[in-house]
Amino acid sequence: MGNMTLIQAILCGVVYWLAVGNLPFVGLWSLQRPLVCGTLVGCILGHPVEGAVIGATINLVYEKRDWMTILKNGYDLD
Repeated sequence: MGNMTLIQAILCGVVYWLAVGNLPFVGLWSLQRPLVCGTLVGCILGHPVEGAVIGATINLVYEKRDWMTILKNGYDLD
């Protein structure tokens, strides 16, 4: 792996800013998902597959947490 360039660092910062900021733009809430954000950062850094794999792995933790809450509280899935 090479060093991160200044442009890549700025672009990663912009992705982070868009993901955590509650901006009124339509559709930016999807950047808060680890899979989407990981893939975008992976594309910026030149490794989109690695970014997607890392994002998907982090996303599994969130999905498991959501399902554990549903099972614990006994939500009716109908």
